[in-house]
Amino acid sequence: MVFAVVFVVVCCTPLAAETGEEAESVASDLGFSEDVEINLVNIDVYVRDRKGKPVIDLTAEDFVVREDGEIREITNFTMLDEQAFRRADERAVPGVPVGVTEAVQGDPAPVIRPTWVVLYIDQENLHPLDRTRVLRRVREFVTESLIPPVQMMVVAFEGSLKVKQSFTSDGRQVVSVIRGLSKYSGGWVDRESARTDLVDRMRDLKAEMSHGSGGGAKGNRQLFQEVIAYARE
Repeated sequence: MVFAVVFVVVCCTPLAAETGEEAESVASDLGFSEDVEINLVNIDVYVRDRKGKPVIDLTAEDFVVREDGEIREITNFTMLDEQAFRRADERAVPGVPVGVTEAVQGDPAPVIRPTWVVLYIDQENLHPLDRTRVLRRVREFVTESLIPPVQMMVVAFEGSLKVKQSFTSDGRQVVSVIRGLSKYSGGWVDRESARTDLVDRMRDLKAEMSHGSGGGAKGNRQLFQEVIAYARE
């Protein structure tokens, strides 16, 4: 499967400063100098069609980059597919960031920087009937997308935030961790039961008050406190 990645380099500020010894000499003679800050931004763009297939026939003209509503010039554009990633991974030297090896060897291939992806799974609010389907789609996403230099981390909320898998490029390891998340029952069932109980008690209290039954005010206050406690969970 082809995996399309677009690297866009955007010059956020026009270059207006002179360089070289001559410019420094002129500035010194005139008694002033100027510092101009240049921000170069690399934007990784993953483009897929409605069927989830990568779109690979794109050019710089297909993109518009804005900063605070102002259009910025795209100064460099490179299209990378899965094969480019794999070649870069094969050339990589242990302990040396991806892309540095090519620069040292004089290879004109573009520098490929790591892409960090964090998968966050809200175990407490994931409906039990949706859990299997959702986690299956996440596993499919990992299988399709976790190709070096992509690095993925898996984080789950199970009453508290827990790191299930630190950053790795091992797709099988990430898929295994996600598969294990399906065994967690979560707190959705308990919260739904508590919510149903509160709704039923509201209806009972309303019926008692409509019939003029005593103790309605006290029961109302108690129920109100329980509703607030439920909302804070």
